[in-house]
Amino acid sequence: MSDLDRLKKFGVIKKFNEGEYIFYEGEEGKEMYIILSGKVEMHKNSLEDYPVKIADFGPGDFFGEMALIGTGTRFALAIAKENTIALTIEKDNFLAFIVQEPDMALRIMQSLCQTIKDLTEELLKYQEGTRGLSIAEVVDNAETGELKIEAVEKIAETEELPTQETVPVSSHFFPPGHKIYGRIAPLTDREYLRENKITCPICQQEFTAQVVRTPKLRISKVELDFRKRYQNFEALWYAIWICPHCSYADFAAEFERIPPKVKKLLQKNQGALKVDVPISFSNPRTIDEAFTSYYLALHAAELGKAESFKFAKLWLRLSWLYQDVSDSEMFAYAAKQALDYYYQAYYQQSKVNLTAEQEQQICLILGELYLINNDKEMAVKHFYAAINRTNGNSVLNRQAQDRIYALKKSADFEEQEN
Repeated sequence: MSDLDRLKKFGVIKKFNEGEYIFYEGEEGKEMYIILSGKVEMHKNSLEDYPVKIADFGPGDFFGEMALIGTGTRFALAIAKENTIALTIEKDNFLAFIVQEPDMALRIMQSLCQTIKDLTEELLKYQEGTRGLSIAEVVDNAETGELKIEAVEKIAETEELPTQETVPVSSHFFPPGHKIYGRIAPLTDREYLRENKITCPICQQEFTAQVVRTPKLRISKVELDFRKRYQNFEALWYAIWICPHCSYADFAAEFERIPPKVKKLLQKNQGALKVDVPISFSNPRTIDEAFTSYYLALHAAELGKAESFKFAKLWLRLSWLYQDVSDSEMFAYAAKQALDYYYQAYYQQSKVNLTAEQEQQICLILGELYLINNDKEMAVKHFYAAINRTNGNSVLNRQAQDRIYALKKSADFEEQEN
């Protein structure tokens, strides 16, 4: 009996087309996979909605087993990068599989040992800047797999963070119509945050930043413009880091990965980059500080001559914040800015580096932004452009089709009413 015939009694063989999603981050894991042919990549979503590749697998490799051993939840998504054939083993057969296949059991144990070694190094890296963080939470934070160790004692007692007085940034950073909104984050936000020492890539000075423990987040809803709503936490308030020494601000995920050309420009313009008042975040944070962080990031993007996509992302998130405070005028203003920059980025800049799925997402966002600007014709045009049945994501295809159907149905209803 061949090895494949022996393994087949534990599961079934499945085929995945190139670009097909095998499972999604956050969903329940019910099976593991052994790749017979093809290639699979694992990606972790960042707070800025850009997936980050964390692993890739080829023939003979396995993945997805951590969800069967640990919490049962997928902490990353898996996508077939080429036509792939895999043997899937469901949770009910997993125990029999590792008992009767000791070689595979040994490989799984070796994989777990390597993961624990990596996590130990991660723990040592963050121990100095982390207060009250358990090993379980460090495991949860590592984007190296789905393993989670339960019931481990705290490294240190949780300490209260000092409250700081926030100094507002000069008013010229804000557009006309911007207000002080006065909302304060709930104290429960601390459960989703940790501190980490960061070295600013511009001025090379060190500061402490609050890092979101992304594995602790649970998505409650993904809106049509791809805004992620999390249970009991608003990630938008913490997505931007600001260096208190030189005022450089950017998305946390991109803060230290600044392109050399942009870095050179910002270092040359440090005098213009730095604001005329100290920057600090209070504890708990306020939404006005969140607004300040985004506008400082826009200021840095202007000085660094960033690409249009950077401005588009920042303005889209500003529109979400204005929507949250029910400022319809500023919401419309920010949404129009986002529309203009997404349009410029998509149509006037190179699309060479965009995947089919990224193009679908941008077209869907453009469609939603055109709707906000009351241009249904352009919205429908971009929803049609988002449909890519050859290389696109089937979920995004369906979303685009649903939006077209809803708009056409609404138009028919309006005609009947008239």
